[in-house]
Amino acid sequence: MLAALMSGGAACSSSSQAPLGDGRVRVVASFTTLAEIAKQVGGSAVDVVSMVPPSAEAHEYELTVDQVAELHRANVVLFLGDKFQPQIDSARADLAPSVRQVDLLRGIALDHHDPHVWLDPNNMNAMVQATSTALIAAAPNATRAIRANAAAYRARLLELDRDMLQGLLNCSSRTFVTGHAAFGYLARRYSLTAVPIAGNDPEAQPSAKNLESIAAAARVASAHVIFTERNLPADLANSLARDLGIRTATLDTLETLSRDQIKRHLGYLELQRLNLVTLRAGLGCS
Repeated sequence: MLAALMSGGAACSSSSQAPLGDGRVRVVASFTTLAEIAKQVGGSAVDVVSMVPPSAEAHEYELTVDQVAELHRANVVLFLGDKFQPQIDSARADLAPSVRQVDLLRGIALDHHDPHVWLDPNNMNAMVQATSTALIAAAPNATRAIRANAAAYRARLLELDRDMLQGLLNCSSRTFVTGHAAFGYLARRYSLTAVPIAGNDPEAQPSAKNLESIAAAARVASAHVIFTERNLPADLANSLARDLGIRTATLDTLETLSRDQIKRHLGYLELQRLNLVTLRAGLGCS
């Protein structure tokens, strides 16, 4: 059924990709953080839809039939490489040439073992610039507003980066243990070392030998906390923390928002600042 819809969507897409009746550009973002970039940069010139609903796991999320149809109605599609969300990648392959597809990984130095590039605010800045370029091409009449929006958002990202550099400068430990390999970009940006329990797959079961190695690294680093991640299994992290006699705390990978976070108007900037508070407490930063 999905394949049939994708094929049918491609056949009719050329007639369905005019901007909305009010002149706004249709933007489909593959997950929450990219949707936020589009909203911040596009402002009133865009109508933005995220493919991943609240609290869903972005990597493995399976599109509904209605969402595939939404992709085929898009003027601009924002996505992250060709491996992060396999279902969305499959659906994108069938889009009409008139759909502007923007890979926001382009131009970013990649660690192919960790797709969470957005956790480094500098990478977010690069993605904001690429989004601005794409939206100006799709909505040239809104060029001035889009440029102003992008500049304002980038200024706030630069401020966040400065605060994180300062806040994570003097810490009693510079190594932190996390549930899976999601914080490598953040760690490198702020001269920290992230030690994942489960590697790329948050549900993978590490060997006993690997767990012993992780526990040893935590002891050497005098870790006070094992960091779990919102929306992901925490059994291994909780077990390791009990074995080490230390506590757990929760970081946010910012892949998707919960309904409560949406209700409280929390976005990338606010949640990264909450991550900063959590990291500072866990790493003993002054």
